[in-house]
Amino acid sequence: MERHEPRVQGRAFASAAAATFATNMVAAALSLANVLITARQLGPSGRGELAFLTTVAMLTAALSSFGVEEAHANLAASMPRMRRALASNSLAFGLVFGALAAGFVALLMTLFPGMAAGSSPRLLVVAFVAIPILLIQLYLQFLVRADYGFTVANVATLAAVVLNFAVNALLAALGLITVGTALLAWLAGQLLATALLAAYVHRRLVGFGRPKGDLARESFAFGLRAHAGRVMKTGNYRLDQWLLGSIAGTRELGLYSVAVAWAEALFYLRGTRDDPPPRRGAGFGLGSRPKGRRGLSDRDPDHDSRRDRAHRGCADSLRHRLRRRVPRVDR
Repeated sequence: MERHEPRVQGRAFASAAAATFATNMVAAALSLANVLITARQLGPSGRGELAFLTTVAMLTAALSSFGVEEAHANLAASMPRMRRALASNSLAFGLVFGALAAGFVALLMTLFPGMAAGSSPRLLVVAFVAIPILLIQLYLQFLVRADYGFTVANVATLAAVVLNFAVNALLAALGLITVGTALLAWLAGQLLATALLAAYVHRRLVGFGRPKGDLARESFAFGLRAHAGRVMKTGNYRLDQWLLGSIAGTRELGLYSVAVAWAEALFYLRGTRDDPPPRRGAGFGLGSRPKGRRGLSDRDPDHDSRRDRAHRGCADSLRHRLRRRVPRVDR
């Protein structure tokens, strides 16, 4: 079957940036509205428990990704023949890493009950179920973006937020909203986003092929080297809510989460243009940008950070080893 082949147009960067900016504006506004609805209907303690449960799932998923999404995006952009194996490896990595991470966190909460912030065991199970889903969504999102599928990536992001907001608004109007229903609505949104990305990979890209063990090992090795920066960023971004809920309780976390929601809305509006699309034949997110755009590195040769130089070295080493070890994968 003939598969979709991305076409790079001269104004691809501008259109992708504008679409992502608009998507993040709408998503930030709906997320803030959703927080205000749940806070008003559930009260500070209920809102705090909901924020704690989603934080457990999102932070655990981000920390247990091991940077594999970075390796997959680089390989998908520079070596399209490997995309079928990368897509299948994404599913395998997501399920394995997600199950191990959920089990590890559950064990820690059993040994140290304070880490659970007094949350319901049943709702914690729902949060643990969300971890593999979030990982698969993350991996597929990077693959789709590496193929210039920014439209479907934006649609998936909006679909999750819109569904979550719509369900919570309806249940709030009917007086039926609870922490459990709000958590299930959030999980349903993540499932919908993951399903949209998987359907796009299957129908419009190369589909899912046989997993490659050698490719998985090389991706994991590269991901570990690139994962430290993400751990620091994500830990600083979400760990505060986990700590506050465990130490001070869900009521204080509920009050804090509303303030955080306002800050996040402004943060996302500022950071929507931080991820330019990749060039064909170049690594994704490694300082790539379209010709003709003057950046800081043009003005200052020393602008690139040590992390950027390390990422480029990782990508070159990864591509060299894969060309020698991994057999060709037909599209």
